[in-house]
Amino acid sequence: MAAIHLACRTTSQTLSQFPPNYRTLPSQNEVCIECCKTSDLPLGRISDSELRKEISTLGDRTSHLENKSDELCAAHNDVVDKLQKLSEDNNTLQLKLADLEDRSRRQNVRFRGVPDDISHDALPAFILSICKTLAPDLPDSAWTFDRIFKC
Repeated sequence: MAAIHLACRTTSQTLSQFPPNYRTLPSQNEVCIECCKTSDLPLGRISDSELRKEISTLGDRTSHLENKSDELCAAHNDVVDKLQKLSEDNNTLQLKLADLEDRSRRQNVRFRGVPDDISHDALPAFILSICKTLAPDLPDSAWTFDRIFKC
């Protein structure tokens, strides 16, 4: 049987150091009690019932802390989810705001009579051809468009 290492406050012992009458694996409380009895700590002089009560109390406190930790973890996950949602909403609102600002600028030029069958991808080439017709002397590099969109 492999040795199992258990930590007992300031001393560490293995199950192989216990008397050989342990044919089955003792409970964790029994192991901690035996560790404390055989150690040089002042705890070795405490009675079994006091030690069991102390271990039970520590177990209850540990359980309470684990429950609180689970609650905090769940609350943290909720906050992270809400932050992610707010971040996505913020990005969407920023894009909408930029679109509204672009559509309301005074430097915009509006072309009327653009056929509906021209796709959004074909708009820049169509508008460039109209501009070249209006000012044929300007080179293609003079025509820069921030955005082109249909109204």
